[in-house]
Order: sequence, then C-alpha cells, then structure tokens
Amino acid sequence: MIGQSGCDVLGVVVTERYESVRHQLVRLLQNRKFILPKFSEMPYDWRPEQVINPIDCQPFTRRGALHFIQEQLENGCAIEAVVLDLPPGRTAYVMLLDVGRDKPDLYVKVQLGGGCVIGRSFHYSTRPVR
Repeated sequence: MIGQSGCDVLGVVVTERYESVRHQLVRLLQNRKFILPKFSEMPYDWRPEQVINPIDCQPFTRRGALHFIQEQLENGCAIEAVVLDLPPGRTAYVMLLDVGRDKPDLYVKVQLGGGCVIGRSFHYSTRPVR
C-alpha cells in the first residue's frame, strides 16, 4: 500500500508519535550529520550505488541517498520504529519508499545516536514488486 506522499512502511499510518523523530532526522540530515557505523559494532547494509534514483534514473550517490531520505521525510513518508538486535534494545526507524513502477520499494533504516543519523540500511526491499 502506497500512501499519498508516495511512501509507506509496512502498512503503518504516520502518527504524531514519530513527528519529533521526523523533525530530528530532517534537521540532522540538513546539517550533514550522518555516519555509517563500524561493522564490528553494529551491522549495516548501505548500498545506494545499487539503487536507481527515480529522479534521474542513475544510481544513487551517498549524498543523493541522504537528500532523497530527507525529502521523503519532509514530504511525510511513513516511518516505523523497530527494536534492534545490535546494539540490543536500541531503536531504529524504518521507511519503505516508492522508487518507481516495476521496482521493489527502497528499504531504509536509520538510527539516532551521538547527535547524528546512523545509516543502517539503504537497499531494495526483499518484498515482492507491487
């Protein structure tokens, strides 16, 4: 199911509960406060170069991926909180973003920590194409 904003997460409706998280993520991304973790501390699967940007039909760059996430958040895409296994009990935020017809949704997972957005996942979803 795709929401009016063009993105959806596991059928979850956007709620006010995540609005402060949304604003914090946008502010940090605007200020380029983004890191990838050390894999030994926490796993991540950040592959923007393997995802086609629906705007220019070219693979995402790291900067382009962050800008796309920021835009989707500003446009009100749905987000869902998930509890992580590593680090145990910490929270991350998942978005399933529509990147075009005949393409799987884009799976994005980010975490907040240390005044930064921590990138955990950016790749095509393994769910079937709509």
